[in-house]
Amino acid sequence: FSATWSKLVVTNQPNRIHSAVMSANMSINATWSTGLGALESVAGFVVVSPDEMHAAGAAVISGILGVLPESTPEAIKSFVADASPEGVMLAIASWLSLEVIFWVFAAWVHFMCYRWKIVGSKILEDHNPPDSLVQGTVVDLLKDHLIVHPLVLWYVMPIVLERGWLLPLSAPLPSVADLAWQLPAFLFINDTMFYWVHRAMHHKLLYKHFHKKHHEYYVSVSIAAEYSGIVEAVLADAAPLVAGPLLIGAYYKPVHGYTWCLWLFLRIWQTADAHCGYVLPWWGFGFPFLSDVLRHNWHHSKNNGNYGGATVFWDTICGTDTWLYTQREIKAGLRDKNGKKIQQKVE
Repeated sequence: FSATWSKLVVTNQPNRIHSAVMSANMSINATWSTGLGALESVAGFVVVSPDEMHAAGAAVISGILGVLPESTPEAIKSFVADASPEGVMLAIASWLSLEVIFWVFAAWVHFMCYRWKIVGSKILEDHNPPDSLVQGTVVDLLKDHLIVHPLVLWYVMPIVLERGWLLPLSAPLPSVADLAWQLPAFLFINDTMFYWVHRAMHHKLLYKHFHKKHHEYYVSVSIAAEYSGIVEAVLADAAPLVAGPLLIGAYYKPVHGYTWCLWLFLRIWQTADAHCGYVLPWWGFGFPFLSDVLRHNWHHSKNNGNYGGATVFWDTICGTDTWLYTQREIKAGLRDKNGKKIQQKVE
């Protein structure tokens, strides 16, 4: 197309236009070549042979063993040395899927919304969590994310690969058809487990022991998504997150490692977004059945209803979408903008 256009310009326009078009043509070709090169590089990283993946994992194991002090207990050395190379690579990919989006998104909201006020609409104006709470949360999360998460993934990923629940990253890439049904299935299983565990933790016998810590954030921020005690972290966060892929992989069809990583990435993004305290341009991601920051901010500030995680399915079925019901009453003039009931005059 660009060559034909150049010929037309030569025969009908001055030389300076011809030069400009030829320059643009060269720029387009260079950009196209660069784009193809980038795609080939990505494909080369994502699609590798089992031997290459095994070699990469073995190199990681060897590198870690090489930096361990000689005084390191033999149990720790064996823990590292006996790991499956393919499992190690899946553990690294899983860790990156969990960590990068969580911290990058939290930092993005902090600067773009809170400090610079470039984007986003704050739900509760002039309300922010105490600095001491935020700083303590960051310290706690860094311990978990830099120590606990890597160790758990290093131990678990080789096991799920050995049992065939997940496929290694070197396996042929999943089809679009598999992604189209697996991701919604993961979402439904996750939301079902999260809703009922979360709702149970709001029972008066359980709340103060297991869930009250999370609700120290009256006004939520992104990092509050993972601020909880160990019991809640396991039962309400980790178990629902991994249940879908592992159950489907164990009882129906093995889930590809990249599908697993994509799911982790999307779910962590959604929960960080739901806790961020700002209505952002992609609010609700355009899907009416998904939950959102307004509902979860209501849950934190009112501590009443809206127990769902990523969707409103169970809140709708069980009549606990109190944010929606309150908005309807506000529009009907039965409550003020803060959700307080308006006393009706009796004539």
